[in-house]
Amino acid sequence: YEALRARGGGGGAASLVRDLSESDLSSLGAEPHVLAFGDVDGLEALAEATYGQVVVGRAPAALAAKYGGKEAPAVAMLPFGAAEKAAKKAVPFAADAAGLDAAKKGALASLPDSLVDKLGQGSPDMFFSAALTQTAAKAACLLFSDKAEVPPIFRSLSMAFEGQMQFGFAPPAMMAQFNIDRAPALLVLWNENEGKDEQDAQAGMKLTGARFMPQVHGKFSYGNIAAFVASVVEQRLQMLGAHAGGAKPAGGEGEGGRGKAAGASKDVGPPPELSAANFEAECTQRGGLCAVALLDGGPDNGNKEAQLAVLAKLRRRGAGGPLSYSWLDATCHTDFVAAFGLGESRDPQNLGQSRLISGNLGETRDPQNLG
Repeated sequence: YEALRARGGGGGAASLVRDLSESDLSSLGAEPHVLAFGDVDGLEALAEATYGQVVVGRAPAALAAKYGGKEAPAVAMLPFGAAEKAAKKAVPFAADAAGLDAAKKGALASLPDSLVDKLGQGSPDMFFSAALTQTAAKAACLLFSDKAEVPPIFRSLSMAFEGQMQFGFAPPAMMAQFNIDRAPALLVLWNENEGKDEQDAQAGMKLTGARFMPQVHGKFSYGNIAAFVASVVEQRLQMLGAHAGGAKPAGGEGEGGRGKAAGASKDVGPPPELSAANFEAECTQRGGLCAVALLDGGPDNGNKEAQLAVLAKLRRRGAGGPLSYSWLDATCHTDFVAAFGLGESRDPQNLGQSRLISGNLGETRDPQNLG
């Protein structure tokens, strides 16, 4: 998944189209392929649209007949797993926009969904039991969707991160259980009490996690989702290694995985109030993710101290981990809050229950919005 992280942020669409020789065609991977023989327009757009799911390649025009076409230009589609007998299993299509679209649909439809658990309206306990104990990151990735079939993006994701976490496809009927208001929505969940002290461990499983937010992570595409999941897997492996006494990454002082071992020091001080003046120091320069609690900082909020106490506890527990905790008065910094699609938080009455947002804030949000 490191390769997916490295490429997930973009790259030119043209660079995603592979130039394949006759030798390359004899050693293809299991992924579905769309092959163009000769000059075929639209390959770059197709490669961008199917990035991470389908391999799009240019092949020598002289091989068109071998892969089902009469002569170049021609298009052929190889379904998932057809690499061993590619020439025999190739499905020919016209070398035009309609042909490319049909080839794309066929290639995506061939992706298996065997690594995705289809969750019903019943209890997902068995799914979470396996996800939180039998995967490397001890985590579950849930996609809430109103579609009847598992989307190709999620099928590809489950194969790319096989063994790292468990993947579940949840219907709209389950959205209320996880406080999801609209589909599609993607969550990565884990047991907050995993590896904690004895008192927390006795409390049993307490699900927590991260949600893919297009406002923060980019559009709902394979590259962006894969980069998000890879980041969570990396952080989870780091956290689990810390709980097990594993080596910690070298670096400077502070949170974000650069300082002392997790939990080694409880004297981390109170969570800072975020402002334009300290944004760089408390978010951008911390590394990892910056978690910001949106509170009502006014004098009429009788729960403010209790909310800050909860945040301080999270900060102590997460010392040395991938999250850096801070807070801001959401009633004052409405532009910053609105940038995360939380416009309703402008109403102080909605802040009785504090919100927690997280992300690479230093890369995605302008600190000038903090005034």
